[in-house]
Amino acid sequence: MRIQGLAGTAVSVALVLSGAVRAEAEIRTDRLSGRQLKTWKAIVAVVEAAGPDGQILHPTLHRLYRELDSSAHAVRIVIPDTKGSSAIAGRFRIESLGSDGRHEASITLNLRTIDRVLTGSPDAQLVTFERLGRAERYAQVLGHEMAHAAWTLGDAENTRLVVDVQRRSLELARRAQTEGVAGEGFSEAVRENERLVRSLEGPALAAEAAITEELRASR
Repeated sequence: MRIQGLAGTAVSVALVLSGAVRAEAEIRTDRLSGRQLKTWKAIVAVVEAAGPDGQILHPTLHRLYRELDSSAHAVRIVIPDTKGSSAIAGRFRIESLGSDGRHEASITLNLRTIDRVLTGSPDAQLVTFERLGRAERYAQVLGHEMAHAAWTLGDAENTRLVVDVQRRSLELARRAQTEGVAGEGFSEAVRENERLVRSLEGPALAAEAAITEELRASR
């Protein structure tokens, strides 16, 4: 999810074909600091929020969370502790591919970037965060990335497609460094890769739209 609107999520995959013992399948927060864990718990409270009748207030967000937490895959939450700025508010990434079809992935939430976008600073491009509380905004970004995760990890062909897009991206980055961007066919290859990246946004954007409506309705 880039600053320039929620449609700009960067799907990044680092391939590690691992024969090592994999992490237990679940959403993992074991690498968060105490402060980061406190923020994460506030986000989960939004995910788990229920009305007086016990009905879940944000069913799309809740469904995605439960789907990942009970899947065969391990998804680690990463909240960078940095003073720097990034154009990426959220990112889903496959960290390793298991030979048994069970993979490890991560979801990164750049809270500083989200906060900067929300302040209305002149250098921040518009993002449809509506008038939501801070934890709700973090949850909205999380929902977008969880939708990417659920779509990618839920089907072997989807996983293959995302892996292919990342391989293309890595190759283009290598070519840019070694051959320069003026190399033959480079611009065309970049445009094709960007087209593929955009094609991956559909499920996440649909989920995001539903989550936004649910967050708005529950206020």
